[in-house]
Order: sequence, then C-alpha cells, then structure tokens
Amino acid sequence: MAPEVYESKEYNAAAADIWSLAIIFCCMTLRRFPWKIPRMTDNSYKLFAAEPTPGHDPNRLIVASRSAANRNSWAGPDDGPGRGRDHHHQHQQQHGSPYHEGADGASASGEHAGERKEVIRGPWRILRLLPRESRHIVHRMLDLKPASRAKMDEILQEPWVADTVICQQLETGEVIAADDHTHVLEPPSSQQSQQKT
Repeated sequence: MAPEVYESKEYNAAAADIWSLAIIFCCMTLRRFPWKIPRMTDNSYKLFAAEPTPGHDPNRLIVASRSAANRNSWAGPDDGPGRGRDHHHQHQQQHGSPYHEGADGASASGEHAGERKEVIRGPWRILRLLPRESRHIVHRMLDLKPASRAKMDEILQEPWVADTVICQQLETGEVIAADDHTHVLEPPSSQQSQQKT
C-alpha cells in the first residue's frame, strides 16, 4: 500500500494504485519486498524516504529515456561501459541476490574484514537494484508526494513501457504472439485426464 493510505482517511486512489504497481514490479524484479510497511517505523522504508546520501540523488543519477536507442546505450553511475540490457542479471551474479541483503543493505553473511559499507539513503537505495531502463519511471511512480507521482498516461508513454513487445488476443480470439518467446499451453488437468482415457 502507498504511504498516504496509512496517513489519512482520504487519498487519491489512482496515485495509490500507481505506487502499488511500482512496488509489484520491485518485488518481482528483486524477489523480495523492499520493506514491510511504508511507515517511518520500518527501517528499510525510513532509509528509502530519507534525504538522499550525497552522490546518490536519483534526480542527478537517472536520465529520462528519450528513445529506445538512447535507453539501450546509456550507462548509469554503477554501470560500466557496454553493460547493456543484462546489467541487472550481471549485478546479481556478481553481488549475489538482493534477496539476501539485510535492511541496511549489508550482506547477510556479515562484513568483509571489518569494512563498513556505506548505507545508501533515499530512493537510489532501491532504484540502483532495478534494471537501469526502468529506473526513471519507477522513480516517478514511487514519488512520496501523490500529487507529483507519475500518472498512467506518462507511464504508458515511457519508452521502456511503450516499446515492450507484448502478446495480445484479438476480439476474434486470434492470439498474436510476441517474437521474443514462445508459449507452451497445456489444457486444464480435467481435460488432460479425459484425453488419456
């Protein structure tokens, strides 16, 4: 739920839904919830909502996508040159799954040789773990101020969303499949048992 749902009896339901969409994307991508509850009593949320750590302000780190070509070629501050679309998967392979990180961002196995990792405060805490082409719009969707949060038309116009090839089914029932994957459709289990007899 969006933080404003907890803070007042009246809230903009559309803005709260936009927040929820971003959180669902974060959960699917990171394979964990970014926090338990969007309240300042939750340390992970408190760190997200805090003033950004110097050098980690998303407004300076994220460049809005202008085109598909620009989106694929831009390298963020934690992306080396030529990291391309597979950045997120490479990041997980190199640093382990973010699922195993604690609330302060430190590895669950403890600190290495007494080193203290810097605790990143602000939205970059979560955004840096997401695929770089998604960061701009997810940042807009997780704006703490509902009035300035991204609207659905802005999300649909974002190149990362608009350029996504999706499967669709026409009203006639014809399925138009995307070229980048195949579907394996199996009938319901009740139909499978009838086919075997």
